[in-house]
Amino acid sequence: MTVRRWTAVGMLVAENKFRRIKGYKDMPLLVAALARHAHPRQA
Repeated sequence: MTVRRWTAVGMLVAENKFRRIKGYKDMPLLVAALARHAHPRQA
């Protein structure tokens, strides 16, 4: 098997153990806040 195939099989097996992160719908707000913090506007 190729490396890609092993990786794909591993991800498929691990997929059942993944859980949705609480508050995932607010991720765009977090990204925007981090962007504002990293690049503050200068007056």
